Amino acid sequence: MKPQILQTKLIPPQQNPNWIKRERVVEAIFADLLINDKFTRPLTLISAPPGYGKTSLLIDCSTRLIGDDRKSAWLSVSIEDNSPLSFLTYLLAAIKKADNTFAPEADEYLLAIKEQGYERDSQKQLFQELLLYLLNQLSQLDQPLFIILDELEKINSPEIDQLFLYLIENLPASAHIIAASRKLNNWPVSTWQGTGKAKLFTKQELKFNLAEADLFFQNHDLPISDKHVRAVFKMVDGWITGLRLISSIIDSDTIDQILGKELPAGIEQIFDYVLEEVLADVPRELKDFLMMTAPLYKFNAQLAAIITGKNNFLEFIDEISKRQLFLEKLPGQETWFRYQTVFAGALENKLYIERPVLKEEIAFQAADWFNDNGMVFEAVEQLLAGSYFNKAAGILFENFGKLINQGEIFTLKNWLRRFPPRLVLRRPSLKIMEILTQVMDGHFDEAVEGLNLIRLNLSSDKFGKMEADKIEMIEGLCQIYEIIMAAHMNKELNSDLDIQAILKKIGQDRYWQQFAGIFYGNEMVIRGNLEQALEIYSSVKFSGYSFQIARIKEAYIYWYRGDLNKTNQILDEIIFAGDDNFAGISSIQAFARIIKGIVLVERNQLEEAEEQFSGNFKIVEEIGEKTIKVIASIYRLSYYLSLGELQQAKLIEEKLIQYRSRVKLPFHNYFINGIQARLWLELENPDSRNWREVKNFLEDKGVNLHTDMTMFRDEEFLSLSRALIQGQKYHQAEDLLNRLIDFSLKNKLRRTELKSRLLLANIYYQTNCRDAALKQVQTALNLALEGGFFRTIVEEGAPLREILTAYSQSSSGESEYLDFIKDLLANFPDPGSEDDIFNEQPLIEPLSQRELEILREIAAGMTNQQIAERLHISLNTVKWHTGNIYGKLNVNNRTQAVDSARELNII
Repeated sequence: MKPQILQTKLIPPQQNPNWIKRERVVEAIFADLLINDKFTRPLTLISAPPGYGKTSLLIDCSTRLIGDDRKSAWLSVSIEDNSPLSFLTYLLAAIKKADNTFAPEADEYLLAIKEQGYERDSQKQLFQELLLYLLNQLSQLDQPLFIILDELEKINSPEIDQLFLYLIENLPASAHIIAASRKLNNWPVSTWQGTGKAKLFTKQELKFNLAEADLFFQNHDLPISDKHVRAVFKMVDGWITGLRLISSIIDSDTIDQILGKELPAGIEQIFDYVLEEVLADVPRELKDFLMMTAPLYKFNAQLAAIITGKNNFLEFIDEISKRQLFLEKLPGQETWFRYQTVFAGALENKLYIERPVLKEEIAFQAADWFNDNGMVFEAVEQLLAGSYFNKAAGILFENFGKLINQGEIFTLKNWLRRFPPRLVLRRPSLKIMEILTQVMDGHFDEAVEGLNLIRLNLSSDKFGKMEADKIEMIEGLCQIYEIIMAAHMNKELNSDLDIQAILKKIGQDRYWQQFAGIFYGNEMVIRGNLEQALEIYSSVKFSGYSFQIARIKEAYIYWYRGDLNKTNQILDEIIFAGDDNFAGISSIQAFARIIKGIVLVERNQLEEAEEQFSGNFKIVEEIGEKTIKVIASIYRLSYYLSLGELQQAKLIEEKLIQYRSRVKLPFHNYFINGIQARLWLELENPDSRNWREVKNFLEDKGVNLHTDMTMFRDEEFLSLSRALIQGQKYHQAEDLLNRLIDFSLKNKLRRTELKSRLLLANIYYQTNCRDAALKQVQTALNLALEGGFFRTIVEEGAPLREILTAYSQSSSGESEYLDFIKDLLANFPDPGSEDDIFNEQPLIEPLSQRELEILREIAAGMTNQQIAERLHISLNTVKWHTGNIYGKLNVNNRTQAVDSARELNII
């Protein structure tokens, strides 16, 4: 009698109409699979946890095969198929449905096996014969056959495992199996992959990418922003069912929770799905291990053993991996693991329901272990995730100085936002940390308010329960903050300030000792005592953030004074030191590269400068403190001015105007004023203001002919001189420049002296004092050669070109300067050069000369690598400029960029 077949197992299920087609994954499955109608491997295995769309992906594959007119068989495996007879019966039925002429004698074999009953040896022999018959029949197919097996995890029979193994090892090239399973069973998948017999697709390939997640929300008509989509996507890590379930509970409250990295209210239904669907057949011992390790921020063998009391860590990990239970190995940390967020949340919830006290014990025990092992970040995250705020506050304050020294201001700020505001007000240790973040961000009014609150509570003994040394430390920190704010707000400090007494209050913490010293050095800078400031900065030892801050401040002072060699030396120490305390590139290191870029621009090494700028402005914008952002923008404006890219400079000017309203650092604002006025005075600038307006602007800022010259205001005085020269007020400009030269000589400001002498030469040349002009030029050339200056001279434009030409032709021209002058003259822009093309571009943000060069190469069909070689720049620099080109032209690829540029007559 012919065996009965449940036909629905041989037909793909109905696809959800809202399902997002997985073209990218389907393409990856079929890529290089068939060559000359022969399969290159016997197996494609899709293995992922529940809810990653395995069945839907198989339906997509089946639909693709039907559309391509390919033979394909479908089998939805069930628990009943753990019998070899049942499995083979349905496998043969599925193939016969695809090809009704296939294996005509198969039914006789199946009937004979069934009649053998419990005679195991003879039955086994018949099974072996049937398998050989099946494989031989497959090898004789005239067309390739795809066999699709769904829900293979329902097989838990060793006999079927062996049968499946035998099939894969002996499957002919005319047949291919595409199988989906939640777990990997005991199959030698790694060996199959290594020998080319199998290709494995895991949750990494199956999970939605951001574009697919966005399309999912669009298809479900959910009105949430891109920001919200990214937050939900990150929370579920592309888990398809997680997206579907969360979409059903999305409202304004749940979105706010998700943006705050919290699991949203109403997520219990997702937890129920995890517990019912995912953990249904998990053994109790493994389930206990999962629940006890789920609350951990991350775990390794040592921490898991302490928490669970189990020493067979690798056995648990192996079983969890086989079952595909949302376990993730941390990138770059091969011995560390954690669970997917929602899965961990479900396990924690189950742990809390079954053993509520244990959840808190695990969190505290893990945090102490992390802290004892120097993993402060993990300790704090562990506690904040469980809302154990008091213990988190204690660990934070204990490591406060160390965190600051490691440059974790941004991290500290984000942590403090996660504490309840009322708790921050009640705990001085939290408040004093919050004040530092406000000071570093330039929010001085808020910081002053916070300091007053702390002082009031200290005087009223509201913190009486605190240890005396902690109270004294907080008092010392309050005084340090006052030093910082006085420097930033241009206020005088008390003359009887005793920095040593403050340091004594802080205690022996070396991080705070160094930090306090840096801020005292800042005060010396504000007072104009650069020598003492350099001495203080150079005394900062050890490593880490404080050391880098001190070194970057040294570099800034040497750059300001025009000592480019010393500046470069310090910057190289910062950039290449490779401090072990830093992972990746810090904002300080990015800032150091920006300053180095400015030094290279000055030396006319423009390609090398672009290498340093590439990507580093973006890093500073994203993670740098406000002070660093301001100075980086000043340098950027200087860079564009130096290259004559005035439209780009104007865009940065707008950003600096915004900064000026928020930044209370006087010497930064001085520089902003000076360089902004310089930009306005450029003749090529279509929005050039009358010289009188510039003069009035600077006088409004407190800079006039009678103002005493102070440190860092020299750029303003130089711009005032330029305005007076444009207005032909030569005598006033000459007096001002001579004062500037005296000031520069007194304070060793080589750059300021160089610029002043170049402007004096311009005045003398225009007033027909030829000999005086040439004398100033000769002194300027000497300063430039000694200090490595180049672009500062070129920046002065056409008037200096004429003067240098005259000097090189005069009898007073020193032969040692002639080659230098020749190089300078070669770098002055010619009238009617590409600069005019640049300024006439019909774009809101025009392309730079380098971007135009690269765009022309793209239009010529050059690859990025070819462009890099032709222009003698790095591949990364080409990619950086190409991204800028796409952004300015509002396009997405090379073809669109070329088409758009041609429409705009740019190329």
